[in-house]
Amino acid sequence: MDINDKDAGFYMAPVGAGILAGTAGAEAAGAGAIVDQLAHGDLRSGAIVIFGSATLGDAETIDLTDVKIEHGDEDDLSDAVDYDYMDGAEDHLLVATGGTGGSTEVIALKQRINLQGVKRYWRVSIEPACSAGSTDTYTFGFGVVAIGGEAPVA
Repeated sequence: MDINDKDAGFYMAPVGAGILAGTAGAEAAGAGAIVDQLAHGDLRSGAIVIFGSATLGDAETIDLTDVKIEHGDEDDLSDAVDYDYMDGAEDHLLVATGGTGGSTEVIALKQRINLQGVKRYWRVSIEPACSAGSTDTYTFGFGVVAIGGEAPVA
């Protein structure tokens, strides 16, 4: 028996990463790299991993109003449509709330995803929203760790 028969990490592929930074009042969506499903050994499930920090005023919040996967048949996603990776569940995540007097919050989130119906090309995008008018700032990194039925192509 080969050790990789039991090693889940052998079947994982890190894909679709992106970085996003901004200020309250000037929020913008950030899109990850386009993933070619066929280049990664038939990815079937995984997790969107979001990490970073936010400097927030007293009781101010930052949340992700839209965490989505767009997919299509064109390699530039010119035909992209949203993919329901959460089986109808809401894609809105509360991320952090500022402490008394304001604080810098470390953020680490994971969202489970089902990739069994995704088209050949896809990408993750996230869109933050800050409750403060212009004082809060944030930096996020995000990506996908996905698992397929076969070992990913290196």
